[in-house]
Amino acid sequence: MSKAALKKEFSKFSKEQLIEHILDLYDKNSSIKEFYKFYLNPKNENELVKKYKKIIRKEFNVENPMQSKEKFSVAKRAISDLKNLQISSESLADVILYLPESACELTALYGDYSEQFYN
Repeated sequence: MSKAALKKEFSKFSKEQLIEHILDLYDKNSSIKEFYKFYLNPKNENELVKKYKKIIRKEFNVENPMQSKEKFSVAKRAISDLKNLQISSESLADVILYLPESACELTALYGDYSEQFYN
């Protein structure tokens, strides 16, 4: 559905119906919930950055490498989700750089324990 068609449909709704619809979406979709939390209170950007760094850190668990999952897809998805929230470019760059930092730290501390892959 195009934006114009969506706008046309929404113009038929009353203010109360639109509010109810937005609240329903807020309850059903966690990404919309996170978007509105940030949109309505952009001062929480630091908390958001910490949350997404924690997701990346969990994938590259330096403290306990046997529990690290090392899934770049999960870390990249976290970065993509954060990018959709349109945070400041400095904070986004901080999180983007945290991914290779964490991966390199894990490799530096414990070595490349997938060496059999290269043989």
